[in-house]
Amino acid sequence: MFFPKYQRFTEDQRLLENMGLVEKSSVTAYLEEYYEKHPLDNSYEGILARRSGLTKEQVVAYLDKLDYLAKVVDYDPANKAPILKQEAQKLYRFHVNSEDNAEYILGVNNYYIEDRKIKNFAV
Repeated sequence: MFFPKYQRFTEDQRLLENMGLVEKSSVTAYLEEYYEKHPLDNSYEGILARRSGLTKEQVVAYLDKLDYLAKVVDYDPANKAPILKQEAQKLYRFHVNSEDNAEYILGVNNYYIEDRKIKNFAV
């Protein structure tokens, strides 16, 4: 119930200050003292934090996550397969006793890709 009276008091104080009848109102003095102790951060993250009600650290974390997700969306895995060196591949020769007496070469790579798919499921 007292809110309209306080609101009217602050309006009157600011009006008197703007008219030049009062040197400095209590409202202006309080705001100046408050902003000296708690200066406004006018950086992009600071403005977002003030408008959203989050802390600046939370805003920075969300912006970093959004940057990461934007990079994931733009990722193009074409031509980014692992390149095998000649030393990584061993060649084994074996001879097959058959009519044509053929000799075959088998190439074996020395790297393994671990399968990490979830294999527990109900049937």
